[in-house]
Amino acid sequence: MVVPGLTAHGYKLEDARDYGIAACWEFLIPGRGMDVVNIGAVSFPAAVDQAIRAGLRHGEDVGGIHRRVEQDIDQQVKRLASAYENLLLPRHLFIQF
Repeated sequence: MVVPGLTAHGYKLEDARDYGIAACWEFLIPGRGMDVVNIGAVSFPAAVDQAIRAGLRHGEDVGGIHRRVEQDIDQQVKRLASAYENLLLPRHLFIQF
């Protein structure tokens, strides 16, 4: 199913047969793309989990826990943006077809 799908999208058969899977479902072909899968992903479940645990420890209501979730997401975004602010991804000239 994957190989015919990739060839239908223009990949050569020999390249499509060399595919790999990144993260959960993204198909990658080594040496044929510049995919950076899930780089710097924000974890919403982690933000909620940490907010609930900290909020309950401090006896906070739902509003306090919501604020903690927002703060955690904001902190994750700022930390990831800072970590990747100098990341340079070359344009398509390095992608082989």
